[in-house]
Amino acid sequence: METLSIRLLGEFSFVYDGAEVPGMHGDRVQSLLAWLLLHADAPQSRQHLSFLFWPDSPESQARTNLRNLLHTLRQSLPEAARFLAASNLTLQWQGDGVCLDVDEFRRHCAAAEDAQKAGDLPAARSAWEQAVATYRGELLPGNYDDWIIPVREGLRDEYDRALERLILLLEQVGEVREALRYSQQRLLQDPLNEAAYVAQMRLYAALGDRAGIRRVYEQCAALLHRELDVEPAPSTQSAYADFLRAAPESVPPQPRPITPSPGEAEPPPPSRRAAGLPVYPMAFVGREKEQAELAQLLADPNCRLATIVGPGGMGKTRLATQTARGHASVFQDGVVFVGLSGVTDPTLLGTAIAENLADFRPGAGRREEQLLDFLAQRELLLVLDNFEQLVEGADFLSRILQAAPQVKLLVTSRVRLQLAEEWVYDLNRLPLPPNDDAGWADNSATQLFVQSARRVRAGFAPNSAERQAISHICALVEGLPLALVLAGAWVRMLSPTEIAQEIERNLAFLESDQRNAPERHRSLTTVFEHSWQLLAEEERAVLRRLAVFRRGADRRAAESVAGATLTTLATLVDNSLLRRDENGRYSLHEVIRQFSLQKLEAAGEAALVRDRHLAWFADRAEALDAELFRQPEGENVVHFAADLHNLRAALSWAYFRADQPPLVESLQSPTLDESLHLGVVLTAALGRFWYMRSNFQEGYSWLRRALRLLDTNPTRPVAPHLRARVLFGVGDLLGAIGDLKHSLPLLLQSVDMLRQSGDQLRLIHALHRTTEVGSSRPRAEVEGWLAESLALTRGLDNTWLLGRTLFQLSMAAQTWGEIERAVAFGQEALPILRSQKAIGSVIAQLNILAQLAIAQGDAPQAIDLLEEALGLSRTRVASLGSQAWTVRNLGFAYQSAGDFEKAMACYGESLEMRQRLGQLPGVAWSLEGLGEIALLQGEAGRAVRLWAAASRLRRESHDQLTDLEEARFRKWNEKALVELGEEEHKQAWAAGDSLTLEQAVADAQGQRSGRKLSVL
Repeated sequence: METLSIRLLGEFSFVYDGAEVPGMHGDRVQSLLAWLLLHADAPQSRQHLSFLFWPDSPESQARTNLRNLLHTLRQSLPEAARFLAASNLTLQWQGDGVCLDVDEFRRHCAAAEDAQKAGDLPAARSAWEQAVATYRGELLPGNYDDWIIPVREGLRDEYDRALERLILLLEQVGEVREALRYSQQRLLQDPLNEAAYVAQMRLYAALGDRAGIRRVYEQCAALLHRELDVEPAPSTQSAYADFLRAAPESVPPQPRPITPSPGEAEPPPPSRRAAGLPVYPMAFVGREKEQAELAQLLADPNCRLATIVGPGGMGKTRLATQTARGHASVFQDGVVFVGLSGVTDPTLLGTAIAENLADFRPGAGRREEQLLDFLAQRELLLVLDNFEQLVEGADFLSRILQAAPQVKLLVTSRVRLQLAEEWVYDLNRLPLPPNDDAGWADNSATQLFVQSARRVRAGFAPNSAERQAISHICALVEGLPLALVLAGAWVRMLSPTEIAQEIERNLAFLESDQRNAPERHRSLTTVFEHSWQLLAEEERAVLRRLAVFRRGADRRAAESVAGATLTTLATLVDNSLLRRDENGRYSLHEVIRQFSLQKLEAAGEAALVRDRHLAWFADRAEALDAELFRQPEGENVVHFAADLHNLRAALSWAYFRADQPPLVESLQSPTLDESLHLGVVLTAALGRFWYMRSNFQEGYSWLRRALRLLDTNPTRPVAPHLRARVLFGVGDLLGAIGDLKHSLPLLLQSVDMLRQSGDQLRLIHALHRTTEVGSSRPRAEVEGWLAESLALTRGLDNTWLLGRTLFQLSMAAQTWGEIERAVAFGQEALPILRSQKAIGSVIAQLNILAQLAIAQGDAPQAIDLLEEALGLSRTRVASLGSQAWTVRNLGFAYQSAGDFEKAMACYGESLEMRQRLGQLPGVAWSLEGLGEIALLQGEAGRAVRLWAAASRLRRESHDQLTDLEEARFRKWNEKALVELGEEEHKQAWAAGDSLTLEQAVADAQGQRSGRKLSVL
């Protein structure tokens, strides 16, 4: 059974069967999910939930909101029927195989308590440590629904208690330094907790570390004064004095005195300070999580050197400065900031550090040794900013760490230092703003833009349209802080929309005219030019070629298209110019990609590299296409979808070449231009890919473009097989959209050409699709297609195709009203399709068997079959189209079983999916079902309007009802005619026939919103 892992503590995560589930990132969806998970022990009243989430809304509106929210949750939730129990009155989370981090945290706490009561300290320690590790942050941080806040605070208290118990236990067994590590963690999550400071002072007293006791007390006092303007409580002051008296003087190592040079005064006593920290004109924005993580690194006694690594403009210096400023009271001798942007000679590193140490007075002899001696007497945080050009001298940092055990180094660099002592902290972009206005103002990226804009345009308060444009700017620069600051400064002259347009045109637009701005930060071009100059020529060549990839590439693609070796890729990653994700894909930050693309154009390689990119993906698509026609189902479609943006870029390049006048003329030549030929090959190879992803409209657009290109150049020889594939793709997707009139002739043309080419696999598929699209053609013609496909299938060793052909026979028999024959074919096909793990085909066959069960009067069996199909259709492999079909049939089954509420919910859900896909026949099916429910509810006029609208949609798409469906419709329509009378029925039909698609859907949705429904 597949497992479901949900994380609510810290960053939200929803992982099903090892893969992150998309669509679960709205605050309200997460909040509802969290409530149901945390209250899974009992059914939750819909009325209570409506009031809880929408207390200020009328009850009817709140319940409608809840239905819509639950619908959104179910759309994203795999196996929703397994995990959610829904009735008219209640909702409840259910199901096994769910791992929830909150439950896990509490289980570990309970196990620790039990072990401690039993005297099993090792088991208690292990359980407390597991509990603390499970708590990765607050409950749904950033979500401020009223119910979450007290639960969040309660869990935070439980976490603090777990840390307290673990610290006491470690102290009890003598592991004081380990206890100190957790003590620092406790203070990070609650810096104003005086009891935690007292506990930490007690630990330093146990070590005899008087300096540590003083440091903790002074940190506590400074923080309380700064944040609350109060002194530590008398009990804290008393504990501090007691710990100082109790701690033996001789235990901690004492710094050896500095021997001053002759005639030189003894150095003054060290004082806490933040020496040389830059002062900025703008307030520091966001990065709370990063600050906390860096503080935790610096609190770890094993971490002596932390390097903040990231590309230029990412905000490394600001983050280091902010972190250092907060640690000025933590280190006995404070913080020293050393800016290295103007230092290019590694041999001058020691000199640059020494020049920033106000107390350092060198005497005769080697300055580096004197510097090391000086640092050996100090306890301080040394911040080394912009180290990337000095990595050849990084060994000197190791010498500092060896000589000065109380010194810690915080380094910013675009390049990793590659030292054994180094702890790397990768700094990424600011989080992008949400799609809606909720939370927009609290987003760090938008805050930074607005703050920069207000410096040049006082009182700047963006309206709704401007907020949308600012969000677009944030996306264009991928949350790069420097880019947002530079973009915001243009508000003095341009609107946010105009700024976005300028960024899209030219990256060089983002520059500053401030006289005192650091040279390296005056424009993005300058920022990345600095990184560019640090690269070897081979690394530059690879970087600029990688710019043709959109949203990244795997290693093989990078090697083939950009000539990247593993060593070069690793170097670019280490230089913070390339990112490698957990799936092994390499990508460039969008701003770096644009910069690199300019370098590619300047090098005159752009066309060559784009041709390689096109050739690579054409080859990959051909391989996938061949696999899909052997067994067109499986995870490879999902994996290939990771390159969706690369596929679009490759197709755009191919057709851009086709539109250039010289190339259009060359089409009259006997040979096809290679890049254009590859574009047609890629387009043809992606036909089934688009179909399986339900990207019907996009796929049709590309294929139609290829077909037009072939049709407008009749004198150019084109391989018949390639043309047949394009024809099949266009016909296939037109059929999926519902344009059966234009689909069938194209499919028949492809069948004729495929017969001549000898490609039996594609011919069988084309015959299958022709049978489905042309099911209303004369029976003899359809039987001919079926007989041909069955004969071809039996001649091949392909079990999947045999099952699929039997499915076609089952569907055709159903169309002709031969129920028993249809069931026999279906029952023969189903185990074959199951054995091949052909999910899409199994779903289709289950739907046909369910429809047959309904025709035989067995609605419960139909519901069972469709529930199984629905569970399968919500997997990552199945398409949205198959899910919509299944949900519509489930509505039909519930209607047949007399459960009209569930039937209406199913029809409505299917209607929304079909409309999203642009499938007119599917929309018609749902409208017809909703019309039948309307008649049962006594709304005969609405029923006739919906049927008329559905009938018009079928005419427009040249779709026809089967004989069984036609007989069913006549029965329902006759009932409506009796209720309305002939004249009123005629008027209702005319009104429905005149409705636009949007009006018909609105009419149907009005029916749904007027009822209290139980959404599935």
